[in-house]
Amino acid sequence: MKTPRILFIQTPRIWLSLLCTSAMLLAGCGGAGGGAGSVAGTNNTTPTRITVIDGYLQGAVVCVDKNNNGACDPGETQGSTDANGRVVLNIPKADVGQYPIVAAVPAWAVDSDQPGKTVGKAYTLKAPKDSPNNVTPLTTLVQHMVESDSSSTDEATTFVVNQTGVQQPLDDFINRGDSQTRTLARTLAALLQDRLNALSDNSVNSTLSPAEASRVTTSEKHKAVVKALWNAMADIKSRSQLAANSACANAPQSDACQTAINQVVSASLSANSELSTSQLLSSLQTEVAAPSYSSQSNNLMAAAVNDTPQAPGFGNPGVGVPIEFSVRNVPVGTQSVTWNFGEGATPDTTKTLNVTNNSLEKATASYSTPGKKTVTVTFKSINNAVIATDTLNITIGNDNSLPTVRITGVVSNNQYIASGNKTDSNTVLVRGSYRGTLGTGYSIKVFDDTTYLGDARVNPKNNTWTYSATNLSLSSHSFKAAVVSTSSPSDKGTDSNVYSISAAGNNFAASPSSPNVFDSITLTLSKVWATVKKVVFSVVNSADLADPTANLTATKNNDGLWDSISMAFKTSGLKTITAQFFDNDSGTGTPVDTSTVQVNVGSANVTQTAKITDVKDGATSIDDNGSTRNTKPVISGSISTPLNKFYELKLYDNGKLLTDANTPTYTPDGNGNKTAWSFTPANAFSLGKHAITAKVVRIDGVEVAASTARSFMVISKYSQVAKAGGGFYDITECVKDNTTGFIWEGKPAPNSGVKRGGLDPNAAFSNIAKNEDWGILLDTGTYKDKDISGYLNAVNSGAGLCGFKDWRLPIREELLGIVDLTVKSGPKVDAYWFPNNQSDEYWTSSLPIDGEPSMYFIVNFFDPLNPSRDTQRKDFYYGNGGITTIYVRLVR
Repeated sequence: MKTPRILFIQTPRIWLSLLCTSAMLLAGCGGAGGGAGSVAGTNNTTPTRITVIDGYLQGAVVCVDKNNNGACDPGETQGSTDANGRVVLNIPKADVGQYPIVAAVPAWAVDSDQPGKTVGKAYTLKAPKDSPNNVTPLTTLVQHMVESDSSSTDEATTFVVNQTGVQQPLDDFINRGDSQTRTLARTLAALLQDRLNALSDNSVNSTLSPAEASRVTTSEKHKAVVKALWNAMADIKSRSQLAANSACANAPQSDACQTAINQVVSASLSANSELSTSQLLSSLQTEVAAPSYSSQSNNLMAAAVNDTPQAPGFGNPGVGVPIEFSVRNVPVGTQSVTWNFGEGATPDTTKTLNVTNNSLEKATASYSTPGKKTVTVTFKSINNAVIATDTLNITIGNDNSLPTVRITGVVSNNQYIASGNKTDSNTVLVRGSYRGTLGTGYSIKVFDDTTYLGDARVNPKNNTWTYSATNLSLSSHSFKAAVVSTSSPSDKGTDSNVYSISAAGNNFAASPSSPNVFDSITLTLSKVWATVKKVVFSVVNSADLADPTANLTATKNNDGLWDSISMAFKTSGLKTITAQFFDNDSGTGTPVDTSTVQVNVGSANVTQTAKITDVKDGATSIDDNGSTRNTKPVISGSISTPLNKFYELKLYDNGKLLTDANTPTYTPDGNGNKTAWSFTPANAFSLGKHAITAKVVRIDGVEVAASTARSFMVISKYSQVAKAGGGFYDITECVKDNTTGFIWEGKPAPNSGVKRGGLDPNAAFSNIAKNEDWGILLDTGTYKDKDISGYLNAVNSGAGLCGFKDWRLPIREELLGIVDLTVKSGPKVDAYWFPNNQSDEYWTSSLPIDGEPSMYFIVNFFDPLNPSRDTQRKDFYYGNGGITTIYVRLVR
């Protein structure tokens, strides 16, 4: 017994005196759409902001594609994008997340990547129903996978990530500054435009039969082009990356970038036959070969804003197959519905049904003859007046016709395997589609040549199916599928197309294939058999290896991927690299397979070059031939290509190798390439002129010419103090004034725990040792360690600070000598050479003019020109008014 097929026909809502012009349509007629600033919804709608991006596209018509035909039809929620590519659609809440988003880009739309120019050729972009906010060429790829393979959005997104390398294909790539994705998107959009234009009605009509051409829709053309783009994706991505790295990286709106993209499009069309017009037409012909019914007529559909038909989603019923017709959202005032099923209908060509409780009985009919049938439905009032009519075209197949089946692709390791190619896995996913309704008692069976593999998992919502083929033998496989009766195997439909792959592998590649001596060669495994657990690489003469201790054994990592192996040769010539594949964890015994690759190693000179791009004093760049007081400026630059462990970047000062405890450090760029370097010297540069150069040196001593010199003059007033045994004291210990010859005490960071003779060098001290009134306190020990005299004794004890034991309190003029009035904030002192100085007062040993023994001059580093808090004596303190403690910096 054959299962009834169910058709749903949309009924229009009648709007009196309603005229929707094309201008109103672009503004959102029937679609509750608005500009980017319109965010108000209603109790029944949800405002949804959508951005259409190639560049940001102005003038694109965006809609909720409720009938899934890939176009924006009257009655669907829609609106037109503004100059920022944005539109807000007030989507009925019942529709939110239920239907894909379509952006119809007309020829007169404007792309922000080409300001002032129209796109010139119309094309269509899509986005998944549950990710509607951005509509781009990348979201179009995701939606294509959703439509063609029954994938969820997450599954389709993962597939797009793996195939394109774009990590966030659903996002606004312009907003996040992703030039690689931006260029790829522009390339895909340009190819979409060009190839859709190639599938003109003229080319379709001249190639396909009239019956086939009549079934070609814009959506079918779009699917054919997107599928072809997928097949050519690896080549398109590679060419697009070159354009992104050259002309488009910093100037995406430039003519040079557009020229580069045009060149990518031209080269992609030449290199990929699947993008040719003839191949696209052939693919399109295959898609429409099986007959299908046409959609509802549009005579009154524009008024059916809220009358949502159920997507039929079925193919061609056969002769004698019962078909169940139904309507929903019956127009107000309808009392009866009259069906006219057309020629060949059984039992009647006309049938009238009454409305009961605002619902309608279903009508069932079948046909005795195949061919196109036009079904007309008429809605009548209680007075038998016609309220509305609508039509539906269907095609009836031959008697006992079964759905036709196609294989659309084979996926292995999240990658499509083109028919005729190889896979490195013994498990693949066969994907396909079918036209027609799969009745009860029928299934889609999958075969490998004539061997039955199993039944496919069917998704009747979009007429697609999948089958996981496991434990494939390492040989060629020819998959095909057909609809077969589960009870009578002889009741079998036509075989699908044959999709052939080979499960073979254990390959590896060496990159580059023509390296020079000491160049890193990366060995990458592919198509490794599932039984292999370890791969061991070897060379004919291990003495040829630059690093004989390098690991040459590959295993799978936690992600199930095989490790890459790196090696380098120190001698030139043709080298043979052998890989042995083992099915055990030890990598010993007899290998299950062996593979070899040859590389031709050259003896060219070092090609990597280095340059110096900046010399900085803190955050300030020092001009070439400029001067600095910083004896440890940071030098930075770049190298043409990243260095492996057999190469070293060396710096030279005035032609002599710069020896330092520190070495250059590398900062990776956005692609992980370590080409930017910086050098922070551990040792101070001497006073005078320095001409710094850089060059790359190989471990065998071969080098390139030095970079252009970057010169600067160290004119610092201060310098580090040399140690007797070599090296220098830290500036937190002591600093030399090159002008006066004085050596000043340095100060460690507060709370660092550093002590000098057991005392804290950052503490504040009294100055009462010579004061007769207070000196007695020192004898009792109460202030012994809190007075300058005690601190002096501590610093000069033992080996002394910086090896000196003659430290003293400076006189006023000496301490004023380190004041720097050019400092804008903080203590008025050179913070580089005198770190941790307080913005406060410091003792001197100078007595005031009147010789009062209880007073000493001080220097206030917060305001050296007015240092005292005493209103009568502006540059010294009273000592006899109490024990005053302030800071100390010693000198010698």
